[in-house]
Amino acid sequence: MREYYGEIRSPVGRPSGAPSGRSPAWWLLAVVVLGTAFAFVLAAVLRGGGLVRWDQAVDRWMYVHETATGDRIWSAITLLGLPGAWVTGVVVVVVLWRRREPVLLAGWVVAIGAGGIVEWIIKAEVDRARPPYAATFLHTLSPSFPSGHAFLSCTGYFMLVFVVHRLVHPDRPRTLALLAAALLLVVLVSFSRLYLAVHYPTDVIGGLLAGGSWLALCIAGIEIAESARARATHA
Repeated sequence: MREYYGEIRSPVGRPSGAPSGRSPAWWLLAVVVLGTAFAFVLAAVLRGGGLVRWDQAVDRWMYVHETATGDRIWSAITLLGLPGAWVTGVVVVVVLWRRREPVLLAGWVVAIGAGGIVEWIIKAEVDRARPPYAATFLHTLSPSFPSGHAFLSCTGYFMLVFVVHRLVHPDRPRTLALLAAALLLVVLVSFSRLYLAVHYPTDVIGGLLAGGSWLALCIAGIEIAESARARATHA
């Protein structure tokens, strides 16, 4: 009997909300790497020069090659960034609340809610003007750098994969499929901002780097909080 029951394994591997056992140091390293890359892009934007001229050239090319059909398609896709990230955020809050996952819930709220605040603070401080053609699509013009759609889609959709993985513990093929789906959504939303000529390329790149850095910081925080919670429970 001991040998038989000794072979039984939980179908999910470990309880939901339990620490993964991975060191948060890797996530903190990602924060440093992505944050440094963001700082370089920001410095290049503030300095002007060749990168800004490339921004302007890409923006003109996108505007000249827009079509009515393309506008309709990419206008719909861009909604996956905003309000898509906020809608997803509310749904996940309800799910985590009902499942009584306080650490994941706090991490999710910080990632999405506080992430939006961080993105707006950066925008207000940099105060970069929108591309000249942005007014043809946007009714009100907010600062351009970084792209909020890129920031929140990167943070939101990859954080969603993390939360699903923590709750459901899918196998490796399903995890890779979830990551691929999140990557596809982020790429589509990011490109939509360029196609619609409402952001420069460096706005989008900056949004992805800042969003990725914020995502890594939030996941590191969750790992640390869950480890501390597990130690307190078993103390």
